[in-house]
Amino acid sequence: MEIFSLLSELGHEQVVFCHEPSCGYKGIIAIHDTTLGPSLGGTRFWNYASDEEALIDALRLSRGMTYKAAVAGLNLGGGKSVIIGDPRTTRREMIFRAHGRFIESLAGRYITAEDVGTSVSDMDFVAMETSFVSGLPGKSGDPSPVTAYGTYQGIKAAALEKYGSDSLSGKTVAVQGVGHVGYYLCAHLASEGARLIVTDIDQERVQRIIDEFGATAETSFIGIAGTPSTATLGGMGSAGSCASSVSGTRINQPAQNERPIDAPQVTENEADRDYSANFLGAWSV
Repeated sequence: MEIFSLLSELGHEQVVFCHEPSCGYKGIIAIHDTTLGPSLGGTRFWNYASDEEALIDALRLSRGMTYKAAVAGLNLGGGKSVIIGDPRTTRREMIFRAHGRFIESLAGRYITAEDVGTSVSDMDFVAMETSFVSGLPGKSGDPSPVTAYGTYQGIKAAALEKYGSDSLSGKTVAVQGVGHVGYYLCAHLASEGARLIVTDIDQERVQRIIDEFGATAETSFIGIAGTPSTATLGGMGSAGSCASSVSGTRINQPAQNERPIDAPQVTENEADRDYSANFLGAWSV
């Protein structure tokens, strides 16, 4: 991998590789663009298959945050950080405090918050070492509910464009990933009478959605890095292949050459991107 060529291609300003061997912390902080202000973006904790996969995820996510902040009208730029490891670890305080120290070393160029694999309590640990953290308990808190609501409204807007009505009653919606945001999104969709097809690498999460909202489970799954999460494309069989629109709860949309062969062919207008569908999450923190 030619790292500087990749940074130039994606337009990044800075990437920081972080390591604290005493607690096993390995992280990457990517700052894409600070034209509008300091970069904002959550911290993702994920068991990446390789360091290269982690870097690419951080680069794509941070670039998406630049677009999200701009669309939201915020005086902020785009950044993102990833922690490489098992997010189920119980050694969270030392890992996130180490992460906070590296964020502090950037002197305000990057502000973090929650993301996949992290929580408001983790951000409390980060806050022990730096003030450049948001989404804290008792303040803005967990952005998941408002992120989900913005995505829900994005789906309704896509339905209005496609069908002439924003009603989702009787419509089938496939949701890939039913963690914090996905759960709240399913609640909104189910309350309007949508039929849900769901998938997640955590089968307990899937079962919760089945039990609470009468969803149907799909056993196929596309890995988290580089794939959309609200519509599961080819990885969800017929539900993905005949999808008429794609709405994203997350920044990483797949590159064209990474799409499954049987993925739905939708236009840019029909693929309502994360940064336009759910920028309420950025507003909330």
